Amino acid sequence: TLHLVLRLRGGPDGEAKKKAKAKALARAVAADGDDDDFESLDMAAIRGLAGTVVYDIDKPVTIAAKESAIVPIATHSLRAPTVLVYDAKMSEVNVSRCVHLHNKSDGVVLAPGSVSVLEGGHFAHQGEFTPLLPGDDQLIKFGLDSTVAVTFARPTSLRSRRVEGVELITEALGDSAGGGGAGAKAQRVVGCSLSYRETKTTQYEITNNSARHIPFLYIDHAADSSRGGWLIKTKTACVKDVMGFCRYAFRLEPNQQLTFAVVEEVQYQTRLTSRHDLLSIVSRRRTDRADLRAANVMSDAQHAALCDVVRRDEVTEALRRLARGDVDAEFVKRMRAGSSVDEVTHDDDDDDATTA
Repeated sequence: TLHLVLRLRGGPDGEAKKKAKAKALARAVAADGDDDDFESLDMAAIRGLAGTVVYDIDKPVTIAAKESAIVPIATHSLRAPTVLVYDAKMSEVNVSRCVHLHNKSDGVVLAPGSVSVLEGGHFAHQGEFTPLLPGDDQLIKFGLDSTVAVTFARPTSLRSRRVEGVELITEALGDSAGGGGAGAKAQRVVGCSLSYRETKTTQYEITNNSARHIPFLYIDHAADSSRGGWLIKTKTACVKDVMGFCRYAFRLEPNQQLTFAVVEEVQYQTRLTSRHDLLSIVSRRRTDRADLRAANVMSDAQHAALCDVVRRDEVTEALRRLARGDVDAEFVKRMRAGSSVDEVTHDDDDDDATTA
């Protein structure tokens, strides 16, 4: 397994600032050797991933012209248990039989090439072999297993989303007439940004349909990459954990059935600037607004400011229609009714009074 590390530093600075920061960082690293504890690989660590791997053998071997020979280079006893692996990204139906090879040799890189798998003295598979660094491991697939069934589902009942914050979006209008110093800009609210936290659950149903004991079953789970990438929160039975991926290990008794749930979480922001979107959080009839008020994430001042944005947009649209001469009975009726924000508020008040 090759882990690629993307190093991210800094923010949206100009090119000149970026180059200056890079030079300053290089000088700091050269001075004390500290690289902010970032993971790094030196040339010795990646030896064998590219180029040629050279092995030194104890006894030279001579091969005469027009002859061929198989030359043993080294013999290592490596841990390689047979495991069953289910990866929905590879196949949603089949469970694969694999050899889980661990390179525990003393600094020996296993070079890329072909690999043969023998099971019980019988040939089972031959395929491509990727380089294996010391201390690393990889799965070598050599067939399918029909005795273990794995299915998965993502129930909507186990999915949740909540708003954790509301932030007003403003824009500059121009030079303000009041104080604030030279060049101060007047600001007006044009919308808001909602911060969401969303969770979802993947349920795996695992069934051992055989009368044999399964010592190793791996469930490989890859996180959803939408919305900038989800985080896997479930760590129970996890034997391998990298960003966006977890491997879970199970032991199955004969005819055993079990259910395993993997929870993912993501945080993201949504900008609301259109009238329709803003009505979804300022209207008392909308569920979104009820959730915001119940969670105490939108203040009265923020609600009033967003209502003003809706009213301003309605007035702007009305003036444009008047300028075009686009006036009909429905338009006049809409103008007499007032703002959609006020209309909703009045209707709600009437409903409350009737209920009381």
